[in-house]
Amino acid sequence: MNRRRVLIVDDDEAIRALLRLTLPTEEYEVTEAVDGEHGLRMLGETEPDLMLLDWKMPGRHGSLVLDEVKARRPTLPVIVLTSEMQEHHRRLAESLRVDAFLTKPFSPIELLETIERLLGERPLEQGT
Repeated sequence: MNRRRVLIVDDDEAIRALLRLTLPTEEYEVTEAVDGEHGLRMLGETEPDLMLLDWKMPGRHGSLVLDEVKARRPTLPVIVLTSEMQEHHRRLAESLRVDAFLTKPFSPIELLETIERLLGERPLEQGT
């Protein structure tokens, strides 16, 4: 069985660990990036099937990362994870073509259901 590749971009090690543990290893191959710049480098190196992106990070903000990701790979599903609950953050993410927006703390079940829904909308690329 081919595993889906998920790129986690979050500056918080504890959040990355929680996300990594949430994704079953038999179904998902997880790569991690510690900030937006690292995430953009890993985007080209790992060719992920989906990205989990923290919205508020030091350095390159999640909105700038999302904008560049969608410019490079417009069909890549991106889930923004944030503790920012203000509506203007959600509107900005939607204007940048985010695929889903989850507010921390989120349920691991909700996260998995969102990932499965987004990945179910696109076929698994052969040879991966």
